[in-house]
Amino acid sequence: MGITGDHPRAVAGEIDITLDTRNGPLEITANPGTAIRVPGLEQPTVDDIPLGSAVAVLAANGQAVSILVKPVQPVRSRHFTGIVTGVGEDGVVDIQDANGRKISSPSASDPSILKPGDLVTAVLEQDLSTGSLLITGLDRALDNLKRIEAALERAEKTQAAGKLSVLRQRLNENANRHLTLAQDVLAGTDSSRHSQYQERLTGAQNAYARGMSRFGAGKPSATVSGIVTSIDLERKLLTVQPSRLPALQVIIDGATAIRFQGRDIPFSRLDLANRVQARYNLESRTASRILVSAGETLDKTAAQELLTTVDPGAVNGPIIQLDFDTSYDALPRITIRDSASQATVTLNVLPQSVLLVDGSPTSLGKELLDTKVTAIFQPDSLELIELDSQAGVGDSPPVRGVIHRFVAKALPGNLSIMTKDGKIRSFTRTGETVVRRDGRRVSINEVRLGDLVRGNTRILEAAGATGNAAPVLEVLSLSSPPPASIKGVIAGITSADQGSIRVTITTNKLDMVVILVNAETQVVQRGKSIGAGGLSLGQRVVNGAYHPITGKTDRLTVQPARTARISGEITLVEEYLSAVTIQPRRGDPVILLFPKADPPAISRKNKRGLKFSDLKTGDRVRAAFYDPATNRALRLVLAPDPDLDY
Repeated sequence: MGITGDHPRAVAGEIDITLDTRNGPLEITANPGTAIRVPGLEQPTVDDIPLGSAVAVLAANGQAVSILVKPVQPVRSRHFTGIVTGVGEDGVVDIQDANGRKISSPSASDPSILKPGDLVTAVLEQDLSTGSLLITGLDRALDNLKRIEAALERAEKTQAAGKLSVLRQRLNENANRHLTLAQDVLAGTDSSRHSQYQERLTGAQNAYARGMSRFGAGKPSATVSGIVTSIDLERKLLTVQPSRLPALQVIIDGATAIRFQGRDIPFSRLDLANRVQARYNLESRTASRILVSAGETLDKTAAQELLTTVDPGAVNGPIIQLDFDTSYDALPRITIRDSASQATVTLNVLPQSVLLVDGSPTSLGKELLDTKVTAIFQPDSLELIELDSQAGVGDSPPVRGVIHRFVAKALPGNLSIMTKDGKIRSFTRTGETVVRRDGRRVSINEVRLGDLVRGNTRILEAAGATGNAAPVLEVLSLSSPPPASIKGVIAGITSADQGSIRVTITTNKLDMVVILVNAETQVVQRGKSIGAGGLSLGQRVVNGAYHPITGKTDRLTVQPARTARISGEITLVEEYLSAVTIQPRRGDPVILLFPKADPPAISRKNKRGLKFSDLKTGDRVRAAFYDPATNRALRLVLAPDPDLDY
């Protein structure tokens, strides 16, 4: 991948990126709104993307919506920003973000300075052989606030006007991000912890208010994202319903900027079911800015999971051979030549295979010979799933992907599809568009975000024809998304509604996936059903199936954790046995073995590479990871020695 910032069409804040795709070079533009994700970095920019990186890009009209750098190897570390929800006596810190993801991990630094309700950014380090997590660094948001305030004071003294403006904006954005996350987590907590979180949130809001007032950086605000459920034009009130959180009402005044597709619109143009991002003053609840989209959009993480389940095989071209011989239990076969590659594929026709001619059911007969079709099939068995005669516009390529955005109203560009290569394409669905699911005609009301778009979707009119801004669909062919697979290590567990639990699973690339497990979920360990109550931190999910849109899980196969963990004080060092005894605050002491042939990693604060001979009685152990079957120590993290000068 090549990146340039001096393209003649580039404008301020935009960077042109050249992607080396299977179909040749492709140029897209990254702008300040592009979401960049680089493993291990919390707030990366385009400059942090190394040349030659493998990336997954979501783009619309040449503008990059998001860029994900795909790791080619398992990832050892990453950042995670969230609210502290608990600090255990054993040094385990619980952190949860607004998406419901939660990690519970010991910290190499002193966790006693943390209180529930603190916003932190944690550096997570993963042991690649076991999947266990360790927090190796913690940065509190209010400590970052102090650093920004100190930088503003220096800029004021040096009268650096340009730097002052940038720092004020950073202070404003950091405050909004912190307080938004805190509001979201607070809204989702149970009443027993609500008052404690509210106290920390109020303290943070007051701290930001003082700093923002001191340096003229505005007032504390938060952002709510969701669906418009109520519009009161007389009182100028807007109600927004976020996902999984209570609805929020904001006030609209003359200074509220409302933007739709890059243009300012009046409050009266807002409609129910619009998806909005509303930034509002925390004290007055008055919205300063509202960004509007016509309807709800598919979550990016869910979209990436669903794209892997899009029809596994598809071919477009004429039928060149039919074989009706069914002797010796053989299946009828059909041979199609792909128009693009000229390669041929022979497919087995099953009784349940769907055969359509211009959308109408038909049977397998000689009249299909030479008919141009789109066939969808299973690549491993070459079993035909669905076949339909193709009547697209000119050389329009097949459209395959997932429903990314859908608006029920008959408007130009009222439907967008995220294609398999990550692009977002807009289409127009009219009253004449035929909608089919698994070959059966259905109502437009049955279209859902995340539905898989099959390759026999047909375009009636291309973009630009008769003034159309987006291609008009003649046929929208859908299938329901199957469950996606999940593997990884359980990193966090929280309670959810109706007796279910929310489980956060980390993969070996340190991606985090949240699933919902309830009484209907089949949970198996070593061949025995253990139910949702049998899940615990550190267990390995070796096989699982869940629905990315809802998070509901059908089944999980788990294995015991590869490591156990203990914290406490070293009470005995036995050099001749290469063993130490650790006494936890509660429970029985544990003896750990330190094999000389494969010694564990031992560290103290920022000093790594310690040896067994460096251990002594009285050392405090922040976290010791060991093999529970053999008690062999895998890693030891010691608290700082007060007698040493670091």
